[in-house]
Amino acid sequence: PAIGWRFTLYTPVWIMLACIFPIITLLAFQFLIRYTKTLGEAGIIALSLGFALTQVTWILQFLPLHFIVQAGFIVALYHTIIQLVNLTIERTLSRRTIIEYSLVGLGAVALLAITAQWS
Repeated sequence: PAIGWRFTLYTPVWIMLACIFPIITLLAFQFLIRYTKTLGEAGIIALSLGFALTQVTWILQFLPLHFIVQAGFIVALYHTIIQLVNLTIERTLSRRTIIEYSLVGLGAVALLAITAQWS
């Protein structure tokens, strides 16, 4: 995973973030292009998700966590957010699904936090 580069290669945080942003944005764009009506709509949503998750990645770099735990946090947040965005686009988002996906995402993050070996 790209997050592990910082620990393996001892690169500065900004280089790692510069690599993470396009990866997250392009993954989100690839997913959203199938559900949105225009390229611009998919692009704006993908850029927003890319910026948000890059900020979370930046914050996680300063916690005493192994890079696998950090990657797990990012994947759990990405999955939760992208599924909620997908349901919003399909106009099937309800209070029940928001609670359901939020609980699954929080459960994944909590499981990672509980089992993480804090250094």
